[in-house]
Amino acid sequence: MKRISVLCIILLFSFALRAEDCPEEGPCVPLPPQQCQIRDRAIWEQPVCPAPSGRPISYGRLLEGAVVEVKPYGYVKWEVWWDTRQNQGFREQQVQAFPKPQRCDKFGQDINDRGNWHMTAIETRIGMALYGPTWGDVKTDGLIETDFRGPIEAGTATLRLRHAFGRLNWGSGSFIFGQWWHPLFILRCFPHTVAFGIGIPLEPQARDPQLRLTQRWDWFELIFALASQREFASNGPNGLSTEYIRNSATPNIHLQTRAYFNENSLIGAAADYKRLVPRIVTNKCVSVHEVINSFIFEAFGAVMCPPWSLRTKVFYAQNGNDQLFFSGFGVRTIDPKTDKRTYSNTTQVGAWLDFSYLFGCDDKELGFFVGGGKNIGSRHRLFVDPKTDLPIIFAFTDLGPEIDYIVRFAPRFVYKKDPIRFGAELDFSRGSFGCPDCFGRIKNGVPVNNIRILLALYYMF
Repeated sequence: MKRISVLCIILLFSFALRAEDCPEEGPCVPLPPQQCQIRDRAIWEQPVCPAPSGRPISYGRLLEGAVVEVKPYGYVKWEVWWDTRQNQGFREQQVQAFPKPQRCDKFGQDINDRGNWHMTAIETRIGMALYGPTWGDVKTDGLIETDFRGPIEAGTATLRLRHAFGRLNWGSGSFIFGQWWHPLFILRCFPHTVAFGIGIPLEPQARDPQLRLTQRWDWFELIFALASQREFASNGPNGLSTEYIRNSATPNIHLQTRAYFNENSLIGAAADYKRLVPRIVTNKCVSVHEVINSFIFEAFGAVMCPPWSLRTKVFYAQNGNDQLFFSGFGVRTIDPKTDKRTYSNTTQVGAWLDFSYLFGCDDKELGFFVGGGKNIGSRHRLFVDPKTDLPIIFAFTDLGPEIDYIVRFAPRFVYKKDPIRFGAELDFSRGSFGCPDCFGRIKNGVPVNNIRILLALYYMF
């Protein structure tokens, strides 16, 4: 009986093994050994997917440490400065744009001829660099960054969105989506000043939402971008606003080329097109289709030859106030019956040069920034308001239309002993101001000067 029981168990076990090769319906036909190997290989090579969660994709997902690597970075910055004159600037004058023009009281005294000082830590910055995962030859990464300068003057010392983007990188090129430096700002070619302003209003430095495609062929690189506006908005009839570019239904279009001599030396040129709609209805409640088209062109170069490096840029900027240039646009004609208007750009031209020399064990730097910009006005005659005898111009702050030229020279010294940095800068700024004529050009400008002494301490992490 024991032998019969053992035999029955063996037969049942063999039938169970053969049942794996049987379909759910139909006769059981054993597979040949070669087909079994092919079947098993196909099963193992299929991608392994988790069980369906039922959660919609738009709901998002939690970051997985095994997939995305997060590296925090940033710095704490304390700074103090002394000015010999009142300035046009931002965030409690932490950023100096230019000295304010003469404004005389009833006794003929210049009320802006008065110094001031301040101390702050609002530039303190923190960010997260994100890395991974990798899709074959394509690497993914991203970045989120904020500081305490606030999105507007009234929000100083509050957090603001500085950068937030994702990127696909395939070695010879990349694709960026999110908020990042506007392509007119060149990461490998910008002034390395101690001051946060890095040359305002002589260097474009907006951060905007964008799509940017970069492709490189050996030593040549091509960049194409579509951008909008957010914190750095154009000025117009309703003040600073993104509505002018939103109502245009046309993105800011940018094209740029670069040629590299080595990893850190390059030359390049860029062209930028912007279309704005100043109004969609007149002051007499008439629907209108008013537009103003503007261009910005720049050429730049950077050379690194240790222990020194040199960066430079020249530019031609129509209506560049969203890039912190002092050019804008003015009203060209007004229809007295409907209040329909046409417009014309005002233009700023300029150039700058930034030099650095490292010595010691690369822990000390001497450098300087020098640059200038000139208002060349409008190509067309502008409408002159009979109430003020001045053209109607929308430019960089209320003082923008009065600027004839701005020049700046700023030598600096920087010392580092990780994680501490110390910086000292002497900034001499000169601006000439007057009344614009019917072409937006300044005649008989009156120059004023300011000297800023700036000291800064950083804790880097």
